[in-house]
Amino acid sequence: MPTHSGIISSHKQEDSVAIDWFTVSAQIVNFLILVWLLNRFLYKPILNAIDAREQRISAQLEEATAIKATAEQEHETYQRNIAEIKQKRTELLAEAVQQAESERQRLIEEARSEIARLSEQWQQALASQQHSLQQQLTRRIQQEVIAIARKVLADLATVDLEQQISTVFIQRLQQQSKQLAKQFNAYASSHASNALIRSTFELSEQQRLSIEKSIKSLVQHHIEIQYETSSDLLCGIELLVDSFKIAWSIDDYLYRMESSLNELFQQLPAGEELTSQNTNVPV
Repeated sequence: MPTHSGIISSHKQEDSVAIDWFTVSAQIVNFLILVWLLNRFLYKPILNAIDAREQRISAQLEEATAIKATAEQEHETYQRNIAEIKQKRTELLAEAVQQAESERQRLIEEARSEIARLSEQWQQALASQQHSLQQQLTRRIQQEVIAIARKVLADLATVDLEQQISTVFIQRLQQQSKQLAKQFNAYASSHASNALIRSTFELSEQQRLSIEKSIKSLVQHHIEIQYETSSDLLCGIELLVDSFKIAWSIDDYLYRMESSLNELFQQLPAGEELTSQNTNVPV
């Protein structure tokens, strides 16, 4: 059995483990105050600082993202501008090449036109020189033919050249008397009965009488005849009644000779004369 002293010690132990609720309450209050103070002066500033830092970092990230997007956009714009510049350069180069080709063609056409113009001028000048040469040659031939005709007729006839021409003219009237009489009478019946005898030289009285006799043998009615000298005729005589004409002159033969010479010059190559002249020039 327990002793009395043992019972007393157990009661003492029970009293020693009793809870001091006042102290507990005070400690709780102190803890809450400490938590509030820590939250008010430590945790909240720290959290606010952390939030502010996070916001700053987020703003910086957003700014960096915006800068990156702007940089990418500017890079795309730069690349697009570079591509446009290259395209424009290609177009300008192609346009410059086309303009250069057009200018080259224009210059070629101008050169061709100028060559054609100079060639035409040269041909015209050559034709003019050829025509002048033909005229000079024709005049020279005419002069030579007249001189030869005068000499031949002087050698073969007992009369001078003028008498021979009037004789030939009368012979021509007589040879074509029927045809000429028909044409002359048909014309003279409806026109003025005046006739003009033109000759290169002054006809003598005997020559006039001979010609008048031949004319009147062709005409059925009276006709007045006048006489006139003309330097336009080349050794010839012509009978004019208004626009009706009967004539004989060396011009007829020279005209045929001139036509033959013209045909000869036309058949002659344009450069043949120049070539022959160049081959005769001493080197």
